[in-house]
Amino acid sequence: MSRNIDDLAKWFQPKAVAFQAACLRAGYPILITRTLTDVATQNAIWTIGRGVLTTEQVQLLKNQGLFPDSQVKTRTNAKHANETPHGLGLAFDCIPLKAGQPWWDFEKWGELYKIAEQCGLDALGDPWGEFLSFDRGHFQEPGWRCYKPIS
Repeated sequence: MSRNIDDLAKWFQPKAVAFQAACLRAGYPILITRTLTDVATQNAIWTIGRGVLTTEQVQLLKNQGLFPDSQVKTRTNAKHANETPHGLGLAFDCIPLKAGQPWWDFEKWGELYKIAEQCGLDALGDPWGEFLSFDRGHFQEPGWRCYKPIS
């Protein structure tokens, strides 16, 4: 897993950079917490709720801050990284900061979603694109499924 904008698809990077800059101008500096997901990480996330994680998978998810609070609830329907926007380099996760610390003021997320839309992004927490209310800090390329490789 990566937190680096440079690991995103080259043509998608300008959207992430524009979003980051626009958030900063609006007074909401953001911290990118996840960009590209690798095969091992995606496989570990897919295993949650379907089987027992190996010791290596547990350590991998803990090291990346992705270890879940529940081992029972499934986290994804995508078994392979190239079946997800993160695996294709077409998504990133972030959190706004206040005084350098994560800022969980959920009333402010609506403003971030408007900025995302202006930058050509789909925020999963917004009510007008793809929608997962619990995934507030996820921003992706609209229509990312069009870029999935044909198997």
